[in-house]
Amino acid sequence: MNTNLNMQTVLSSHLDTYQAHHTLSPHQAQVCHHMQDCQTDALGGLQWCCDQCAYQRAAYHSCRDRHCPQCQWRATQAWRDKQ
Repeated sequence: MNTNLNMQTVLSSHLDTYQAHHTLSPHQAQVCHHMQDCQTDALGGLQWCCDQCAYQRAAYHSCRDRHCPQCQWRATQAWRDKQ
């Protein structure tokens, strides 16, 4: 079982095949595009560097789309906890 499976992986692997047989509305296509770009260099970000050991880490911007599971997981968890 692949534990790294996420929506970006599914979209990058299967969206082209799906679109070959189905038509997405402009809004659906935009949401898919947002989710594919979320937290990647496509949206830009920051490069963090430790002053002590020179460790570097990229922190990429989120798409902030309300349909994106990477962006909305906190809101989803808060909703779940209220139920």
